Amino acid sequence: MLHQRTSRHTPKTLEYYDYVLGKLMNWLRAQGISTVQQVETGTMRKFVLYLQDNLGANSVRTVLRGTRAFFSFMVKEEFLEKDPMVRVKTPLADKTIL
Repeated sequence: MLHQRTSRHTPKTLEYYDYVLGKLMNWLRAQGISTVQQVETGTMRKFVLYLQDNLGANSVRTVLRGTRAFFSFMVKEEFLEKDPMVRVKTPLADKTIL
């Protein structure tokens, strides 16, 4: 979050990242995962299933967008060697029928 604050993101953007990372970190802890270095592609696919069971399609996409940004940042800042989200597909959004 320090990076977002120093990058002068709006309070709403900070709120969004807090929400997304809160969802991710709470789920990871419940899975017995305590560091991001333990997260693998399979872990993140399970996270997608968890989100699909508990959120609407658009909310799932919202959380995954922030999750992708987080892991991309972790690789860029050299906390991780590879991004566990690279091969994880984002589910399609629900189609609205007019």
